[in-house]
Amino acid sequence: MPSKIKIASTSDIPDASMKSFNVSGKRIVVCNIGGDFFAMDDTCTHEQCSFSTEGFLDGEKIICGCHGSVFEAKTGAVKTPPATSNLKTYRVTKEGNDIYINL
Repeated sequence: MPSKIKIASTSDIPDASMKSFNVSGKRIVVCNIGGDFFAMDDTCTHEQCSFSTEGFLDGEKIICGCHGSVFEAKTGAVKTPPATSNLKTYRVTKEGNDIYINL
């Protein structure tokens, strides 16, 4: 059964940005797109580069800074290779100013 874990407050992740968190031994990146929050693994499926240290958010896309793979931030889907596998995503909920993810 998934566990609901408070990961941040909405003010911790400004609009049009992303931030990485260590949750239960996993590195997870949370993106804020227009006040909606999306969470996924913080590593590119191509060569395991960290999005939070070597990548960036561009609108609704996460771009890996290592080799240029592009992923849809809302779904984790690969948009541009060299990555061929989608990102693992996590369900995000907001309660007031608190952001929770389900692992």
